[in-house]
Amino acid sequence: MTNTKLDNFKEAFKSNCAGCVRECNCGKTFYNPDGGWDWDDGEIESLESSGAIAKDWPIQTLFINDFEYCLDCNCWHEKAYSIMAWIDRGKFSIVEFLKLEKQRKLEEYQNQIDPPEDLIYSYGDREWNAIETAPKDSTTLELLLKDEKTTVLAHYACDLSGEEQPPFKGWFKHISKNTNVQVKSPIAWRKVKENS
Repeated sequence: MTNTKLDNFKEAFKSNCAGCVRECNCGKTFYNPDGGWDWDDGEIESLESSGAIAKDWPIQTLFINDFEYCLDCNCWHEKAYSIMAWIDRGKFSIVEFLKLEKQRKLEEYQNQIDPPEDLIYSYGDREWNAIETAPKDSTTLELLLKDEKTTVLAHYACDLSGEEQPPFKGWFKHISKNTNVQVKSPIAWRKVKENS
């Protein structure tokens, strides 16, 4: 069965968090009485008498403009249709914006690997090796950049298949769980000093 446009909006923006009871931004309360929850004495009866709406599944929500709505409520549908219409009207602009934001964020990360001069470190007791001789087995190494004073910790990575992401090849600094930024123009390497 093909999803409707509203189904796709719900799937994309749902909070992926569900529970036994949730209050929608519109004021309606939804609850799941038979989900094996640990209810307090009289809690279900209180919900029933308050006019809360029982459902046979855990209650999920989504956020629109920082307001939380229950997926089982229809009060958010008009807002969703308005957002989808805005997306449709500006889809090319949105794609361009996301491309520009990606570039901006990558440049921010790139700038993080060029530390101020007072943060540059070096070890006078160890020699550098030509970058051409560096091991390319994903080992983290200390690299010397072409300014001959900036050093970064980075590893070599290469995947030219293009199957799961665009092809890449070179030296990369790990920034966060899913982000590595390319280190440009290293000229030398050495093993990372223990306890550095």
